[in-house]
Amino acid sequence: MTIANQIMSMKPGMELDEEIATVILDIIGTIDIEGELGQYRSYSSDPLAAINLWEFASRAFAPVALINYGDIPSQISHYCSIKDEEDEEAFVAVMTRNWMESLSKAFLLYYNNLYGDYDLQ
Repeated sequence: MTIANQIMSMKPGMELDEEIATVILDIIGTIDIEGELGQYRSYSSDPLAAINLWEFASRAFAPVALINYGDIPSQISHYCSIKDEEDEEAFVAVMTRNWMESLSKAFLLYYNNLYGDYDLQ
């Protein structure tokens, strides 16, 4: 199983959140970014933690967009993309059941340079 498949197969919760926390610590160790991330660990399931992750990803990587497609089946209705403004090849787009899951997975995929479009299969 590829790293991208492993990330996309993770369910929201502890395993996904631990991966995100590891990446955040790695990023903080290399660049100086301030924020509220330290007190929140449920990035894939807690709205406040996810908003903090959204802000962090926007500062650490590139602009982050979240979109709710209300008129399509709910199993794939929440889209998140992270796209580098200078490098058109550097983008991740993820569509899942909820925006926190999409954001969490897009964050990990972008960090690992696994660019492309992803959805639940």
